[in-house]
Amino acid sequence: MASFNRPPPPLPSDPLLREIIDRTAESVATNGAGFEQFIATQNANNPQFDFVRGGQYAEYFKFRVAMEQQKVQAAMSAAQPMHHQQLPPKPEVPRIDIETLQKQIDVLKAQVAESENNVEQQRVVLKQLSDEQINAYFVTSQRGKIDKFLSDAKFSVKELDEILATESISGSTISKLKHWIIDNCHDEREREVVFTYLLFRVKTANTDSPLRLLVLFMSDSLAEWCQKRKALFTTTIGRYASKFFAYASENAKESERLTKLYKHWEHKQWFDSKVMSQIKNPQATLTTERNIEIGERSTLIAKLHSQSAVTLAGYEKQHSEFASHCQAQIVALEATVEAEKRRLFLATAADQKPLVPYFNLPAGICLPMVKAEDFNYKPIKVADIRLPNMSASTERLSSQIQRFYSTMPESNLDEFGWEKNGLDAYYAAKNAAKAQFEAVLKEQGKSLEDVYVNRYKSPSPEPELVKPRRTRFDEKPPAAKQGGGSNPFHYVYDDSGSGNAKKRDSPEFEPPVRTGFGGGGGNSAPKFNAPISFSFGGRQ
Repeated sequence: MASFNRPPPPLPSDPLLREIIDRTAESVATNGAGFEQFIATQNANNPQFDFVRGGQYAEYFKFRVAMEQQKVQAAMSAAQPMHHQQLPPKPEVPRIDIETLQKQIDVLKAQVAESENNVEQQRVVLKQLSDEQINAYFVTSQRGKIDKFLSDAKFSVKELDEILATESISGSTISKLKHWIIDNCHDEREREVVFTYLLFRVKTANTDSPLRLLVLFMSDSLAEWCQKRKALFTTTIGRYASKFFAYASENAKESERLTKLYKHWEHKQWFDSKVMSQIKNPQATLTTERNIEIGERSTLIAKLHSQSAVTLAGYEKQHSEFASHCQAQIVALEATVEAEKRRLFLATAADQKPLVPYFNLPAGICLPMVKAEDFNYKPIKVADIRLPNMSASTERLSSQIQRFYSTMPESNLDEFGWEKNGLDAYYAAKNAAKAQFEAVLKEQGKSLEDVYVNRYKSPSPEPELVKPRRTRFDEKPPAAKQGGGSNPFHYVYDDSGSGNAKKRDSPEFEPPVRTGFGGGGGNSAPKFNAPISFSFGGRQ
């Protein structure tokens, strides 16, 4: 028995799980240890009942069982038996609000359905990526690459962003942008970093954005400055000028300005013939850039789908765990509701009086009439025999019927063909009730022998008053009259001395040899082993 002087084990954080443990402990304390084994067997695959199998909160379950057992024993000890066969009644089972439990079941089912709907919506969203989403992911990816490039070069473009943010193509803005590049780019690597960043800004800008013309006109002004000072900057500008020109040509409204700029570059001959041919055919340059971008986008889309699959798998796992948790609670609540409905049904249903004699009824009808506290013979009153009410079949009953008619392994049978330990639960309950009854009698200074009432034996009748019973073997045929009868010829024989005669019920029985006519068969002559007397008309 658990000690209650020490603090109780930690309580479950889930109030519903705690309620399940408390109710199970009450049932085990009321019905005995066999009911605990039954609960463990019925819920072998239910994680909600791990506490029965020694899992989490098993200590709390044992603590609650011990508490309930003390309550049961206290209630039984407090009651005084009115009769030697009356034990203290079991504590009344508390009523269960079926409507409240049904509402809890409905709420849990609604939560599971909502979780499943959320997962389905996430699945649709993650699998159907729009062009705007892909473009946003692509820009973010390109921005990450540029930021890493600038970080590796230890180059800051904060002031450059401030100039580009004006989105003005005035002469002062173009001059400011040009001089910033001249002042901050001291070698080829820094110039490459700046123009790579400018190309990224041009690509990600809108088609009608002034930023594209600003960068293009700045490239023209910077190329002119390089020609005057014989700088080696023109080659770098030429590699990017054709791309700046191609993206600016996407805005058809600026075609006139771009045509003038092309003629100006063709006249000045600042760039080589290859660069000028690319500037002359901006669509080819755009096609090349688009193909490169498509490859990068394909890689990005594949990566996004992979990430979406991982994210979706995480959502599905969370939903599965949540659904399993809720389903376990639903099963426990439904079992409680079903048990309560069955209890109410059995409590209100009336037993039926049998329509046939008691000896034509199944022997199991007597089972509920024999109480656990009946230890000596108590005759059953035939008038009290009732047929049990017709209740709905339960899963436990169906499984036990199927188990009864199934073939049982020989290892589970004893030497007489009965199931091993098949009546252990019955004898355990019987012995427990007997021990409680003996404890009550001991307090009164009595024992079981003192309460037996069926020890009287009726006296045997006097032998001379008993008439012997006569059977058909005691009847003897009437003796034949001498000289009487219609047949004057008759015979008698004596086979009492046959030594081969045995008792008829013995396996060694042999019929006696008859000595009369026909004793040896239809064609054999008569054999006389005993004297025969003849009479003819009364004369000898």
